[in-house]
Amino acid sequence: MKKITFKLTKQRVAKVFLLFSFLLLTMCVTINSINEPPNITAGSTIDVTINTTILGEVDDAGQWLYVAFLAPAAWDLENNGNLTGTYEFTSDVTMVQSMGTLALPPMDDPGPQNPPTAGQTWEESCNAAFGFASNTPGDVKWVVLRSEGAKIPVANTEELAGSITLTINVGAAAVTTELGYGVLIGNYDFENSDRWDLEFTGVKGITLSTEEVASIDAHFHPNPFNNTLSIDSQTALKKVEFYSITGQKIKEISSNFKTISTDDLSNGFYIVKVLSDKGSITKKLIKK
Repeated sequence: MKKITFKLTKQRVAKVFLLFSFLLLTMCVTINSINEPPNITAGSTIDVTINTTILGEVDDAGQWLYVAFLAPAAWDLENNGNLTGTYEFTSDVTMVQSMGTLALPPMDDPGPQNPPTAGQTWEESCNAAFGFASNTPGDVKWVVLRSEGAKIPVANTEELAGSITLTINVGAAAVTTELGYGVLIGNYDFENSDRWDLEFTGVKGITLSTEEVASIDAHFHPNPFNNTLSIDSQTALKKVEFYSITGQKIKEISSNFKTISTDDLSNGFYIVKVLSDKGSITKKLIKK
């Protein structure tokens, strides 16, 4: 965290007290690392993991988690489910897990609330606070996701360590771009930089595939799922395998792919692998 030193005078005591009280209501957000695929192909779907730590500085009943992603505007990430996400954090005090999904903020989301970006849209606020890397090429745009369902509670001195996974439908064109990631806890302001962290991952080329890649047209729904998962595909499927997040095979089925019973699965994240004669694909899903 950044340290701020004040020169106190009698005239400033009241102001400093108010500012100190405000700082007590903050949390520290740190992006520890970002795992991107080494090569990104146009038209593909990729998963990016943002390993993050949140440190509470006061007992807080809950805050929304916001994740900002900078990518080419042509990827149209605000439409057609082109950008989704999940998160999973574990408390170092209670060992309780907070997990859920990320989606575009709902219509009633209040947006940024305090200066310097109060009253702006999330995109405008990210442009003002995060900006762009000095060498970001092309037409790029910030898109923001928010945690769904319950807010994330954090107690004083409690540390939440975990990861955020973004699933991104990459645009069809070959481009040169730079990707950026911002994580913000709460919607109070961008002025207090301890509440958010930001990383750019360098200029990269999004290339057209030069190989004939086997593909499966498979759609999973719902996600999150409860007691039933459906997989729709124009491709003849051979089997579906469920793996834990640590790679242990949990379940395998070879028929009735449109109505898969998941009563035997505990709540949590799963890697689902779909296999056919054309190849295989995997998808990260969550049972709630």
